[in-house]
Amino acid sequence: MGGGWRGAGLGLEPDPNGSSPTAAFLAWFLGCIAIYGALFGTGYALYGRNALSLLCITTAALAILWLFRLLPKIELRWANHFAYRLSTFFTDPPITESNRTESP
Repeated sequence: MGGGWRGAGLGLEPDPNGSSPTAAFLAWFLGCIAIYGALFGTGYALYGRNALSLLCITTAALAILWLFRLLPKIELRWANHFAYRLSTFFTDPPITESNRTESP
């Protein structure tokens, strides 16, 4: 529908806090690029075609980096939880005998 339908109460107004469907589609596409780049890069490396292997693996790495930069624009609960757990993994103190809690 065109932009003239926005005030008609059909729920077509963009949600300022919502996730972007364009970002979700781009994330899907980048995930495909990353998987196939790693797959073909590994195959080319096994067959000794190092230049193509390097090109595919570099493309996969760039797609993964772009994908991680894009994830905050997509409101996925598991991605936010995973990012939080990953960030606290390196900042929480290790469990030692002095701070261990015994469970009954």
